[in-house]
Amino acid sequence: MSAADPPAPDDPIDAYVENLRSSGLGKNSVDGYEQVLNNHLRPFLEQRGLEAGDATRHECRELIEEMVNDPDLDVDTAEKYAGVMSRFYGHFNERGTFEVNPMKLAMDNYDFGDSSKDYKREITIPQMREFIQQIDNPITLVVIMLLIKTGIRVGELCNIDMRDVHIDDPRVKDLFPPLRPEIADQPDSIYIEAHTNMQAGQVTNGERRVASNKRKRATIIPIDDELKKVLVFWLAIRPEPQNHPGNPFVTRLIGHVRTQVGDRMSNGRVHTIVTNATEERGWWDSDNSKAMNVSPHYFRHFFTTYMRDRTNDDVFVQFIRGDKGEEAMDDYTHNWGDKVRTTYNKHIYKLLR
Repeated sequence: MSAADPPAPDDPIDAYVENLRSSGLGKNSVDGYEQVLNNHLRPFLEQRGLEAGDATRHECRELIEEMVNDPDLDVDTAEKYAGVMSRFYGHFNERGTFEVNPMKLAMDNYDFGDSSKDYKREITIPQMREFIQQIDNPITLVVIMLLIKTGIRVGELCNIDMRDVHIDDPRVKDLFPPLRPEIADQPDSIYIEAHTNMQAGQVTNGERRVASNKRKRATIIPIDDELKKVLVFWLAIRPEPQNHPGNPFVTRLIGHVRTQVGDRMSNGRVHTIVTNATEERGWWDSDNSKAMNVSPHYFRHFFTTYMRDRTNDDVFVQFIRGDKGEEAMDDYTHNWGDKVRTTYNKHIYKLLR
């Protein structure tokens, strides 16, 4: 930490919980976060004589292992708790109080297993459509529509720059810088970078990244007519970033403490935006298991489930998800327009009508 960095509060956990309470997050969610931090992170740090800001990736991995092996916790719960701790560290890392987010680094390299099959809450397309159509906050709408229409992860959403989006609409054409060459000839598409070129701490497109992309393959994902309308509307009100040379596509509409209007969206802020909306719907409660809560990751699960059912093509869905693949998946890359866009537009569910 440099001399210019803000000092850590006397008790970062208490300060973080107080910040959550003042942010408008639901009481049940704040209480849940407080319990996780005080019942798991605090005793772990105290047993090792560590301050919160001194924990390393190695120590956070040890904590993950302890939670995974705790007979009173299942793996999903351990992952949920690690996520709470990652948001705690991310909060102070974004503000320069902590140099890194060690829990995020530990989670990026820890395989909790693909638990998407364990989701128990079943939401139908008509139910999701009703939910989407009742959203009246523009940042909530653009975040959720990006997640649910593309199946991308939260970190991938936060890392999208203006150069990564090609929207074929004269009303917004002049807003974009030169596009990536990969999508220059692919109108109405989004480019999502692979993990190797988009990692926390790495400088990409002139900007040091806070979040990592987890996908194994860079992916060009089509934009359908519904998502296109939402993105065009978003660009009409999107605050211009002031201190982000990467020119983020999704920026904050409001500032808070050390964040400003126009700052790049963070993982923690996306989580809060989504869970505030789903908590109001009755789809999120800190007392629920991960299986029952509709968090940002649920939309990736929703996309995967319904697009597999509709296309009956696992390889196509793996391509959009950015999964590692062999020759069959490479065929989608070489025939993107014919195979990917055509298949996507034919089968993607409609949520605004």
